Amino acid sequence: MIMKTLVDFHQFIKGACFFDEPLSKHTTLGIGGRVGLWLEPQDTEDLKCMIKELQSRELTWKIIGNGSNILAGERGLSNAVIRLNNFNQISRSGDIIRAGSGAGLGKLVSFSLEHSLTGLEFLAGIPGVVGGAARVNAGAQGCSISDVLKTVRMLNNKGEVYDLSAREIVSGYRYIDISDDTIILGAEFCLSRGDTEEMYNTVAGYLASRNDSFPACPNAGCIFKNPAELNAGALIEKAGLKGFSIGDAGVSREHGNIFVNLGRADAGCVMALIRHVRKEVYARTGINLELEVNCWGDI
Repeated sequence: MIMKTLVDFHQFIKGACFFDEPLSKHTTLGIGGRVGLWLEPQDTEDLKCMIKELQSRELTWKIIGNGSNILAGERGLSNAVIRLNNFNQISRSGDIIRAGSGAGLGKLVSFSLEHSLTGLEFLAGIPGVVGGAARVNAGAQGCSISDVLKTVRMLNNKGEVYDLSAREIVSGYRYIDISDDTIILGAEFCLSRGDTEEMYNTVAGYLASRNDSFPACPNAGCIFKNPAELNAGALIEKAGLKGFSIGDAGVSREHGNIFVNLGRADAGCVMALIRHVRKEVYARTGINLELEVNCWGDI
């Protein structure tokens, strides 16, 4: 059935289409089974065609960006995964920067520096793309995407493209109220003129800080959300869990809230580690840590 679906998709789409694609190639943890159908639309019209055909066959789909913040099961996914890597254009109009959902955050920050537009420096070093960052209201250094967001362009499950202003979107810590079946196509950011040298120095400082505290081993970024007024990494460290491992899944020695793949970890080992850390932190503090990483498939 999936093979037939693959052949049919090749007949009418412009973008790339792959069958039985390993997710481990596309997640920053290096973990994940195979995907029944992997799609990379060339443009918005191509994406619309893909969604329409998937719906006609009653196939569900997920959107993937840079593959960070994902824990994927070894059994893989029978549904489709869509990667919007071709939606990577970045442009500027005055103090507004427009970016496609597949544009890397590093590229976005560099573009803002080149045009001396300040407000996006906090994204430096975050290994994600615009769409994923907007979806979870990504942030660092006390700032979040919603602080500078002007509009979000979206595609709904009826094939309609529309824009929502930031004022129309409810947002919070690592949260923006956008339906799961809505695909983010891009976003606009409202920035201001800044001192170029000062901006470069700020970004360099943020990158140096991340390099000091983030591990070199494959990881998915922060595993847990920070509880109100607290730091999840600090709670994990106080529980004496830095460096603790189950199989090849370990708590980073550099950052308590980052779990690393020490070699051949699978999703089961990572989930066992998540449960253990949650249990130990709760026993010591009464705080039940909430997952920030997204779990895909059976784990």
